Amino acid sequence: MQRSRDGFVTAEEAGHGDTLTIFDFLCHNMTAHGAAEAKAADRTAPSLSGKWAPVNSLKGRPKTVGVGTGLFERHSAIFDRDQEGFRKGCEALGGTAVPLGDIGYQIPVWGEVSVLIKFYAADEEFPAQITMLFDENLLSFIFYETVFYMAMFVLDRIVEKMKEASPSAEQEG
Repeated sequence: MQRSRDGFVTAEEAGHGDTLTIFDFLCHNMTAHGAAEAKAADRTAPSLSGKWAPVNSLKGRPKTVGVGTGLFERHSAIFDRDQEGFRKGCEALGGTAVPLGDIGYQIPVWGEVSVLIKFYAADEEFPAQITMLFDENLLSFIFYETVFYMAMFVLDRIVEKMKEASPSAEQEG
């Protein structure tokens, strides 16, 4: 799978996470999640609820799965070093500022699906932290595991946009 930043004048290979997220989204309703249900007379198309939730509170989440801390540490450190770059990166992806955390953005992923990112800058007591919120019905569109690929894809794209805006700035951490 390829992606382009210039209308496919040029293209580059998409990463594993972004490819899997798109594949999962396109195929989700024909898999075990939806194939049997698709035959049911009361089958309705999946829809977003408009209610935001952390990944461990999504409807339909496997009950035995939990997420530890530290998943977004690398990105938190990068965003903490360049908070204005973080803002610009979010906006370059079509993000809209929201009053959450020290810096918050709602970023579109595809169609009506978006993520909310709450960023808290480091202080004398706590390191920088990112919290991501998703529509509580997101698992109607993709599998639980794919949420993490999608989240990392969005964060990596923000870092890419930060680098494009300031290519000489040291971003990696």
